[in-house]
Amino acid sequence: MRKDGSDLGWLAKPDSSPLWKTICRLHPKVPEGVSWILGNGKRARFWQHCRVAKCDPRLLEFAIDLVPEEQLQRTVCQFVSDASQWEWSVFDRFLPMELILKIAAAFPPHGSAGREDIFIWKFTLNGEFSTNTAYGMLEDHKWITIYMEI
Repeated sequence: MRKDGSDLGWLAKPDSSPLWKTICRLHPKVPEGVSWILGNGKRARFWQHCRVAKCDPRLLEFAIDLVPEEQLQRTVCQFVSDASQWEWSVFDRFLPMELILKIAAAFPPHGSAGREDIFIWKFTLNGEFSTNTAYGMLEDHKWITIYMEI
């Protein structure tokens, strides 16, 4: 994943090493482990990166109607008014009411805030990536059972 949160588009060639082929096969799953901490809302994409809770699916996965293509790349701050209020009319028709209520309980990011959005690894307590937790996620957490039995 790039610093901006977009995909790198990795590709394994037929003559690539088995390790590289495995990395390329599994890398699309890595974003499942990434979550964002909002600062000013200028980097995190509303539909593609935001979650109501740390382990929830992305907002797009909750959509009850087709989200227009032009909205998919918009950042969180583009869904907030100049008065630092959520722009409900832009997105409320695409989400179920229980999710709208959870969003209403969260303060929208302030575009002029000095802190940038950062992404974290949601499978560790400190938010830092670890190969152990990545491996566990990629292998459907089978390693946890093995580790616990030792």
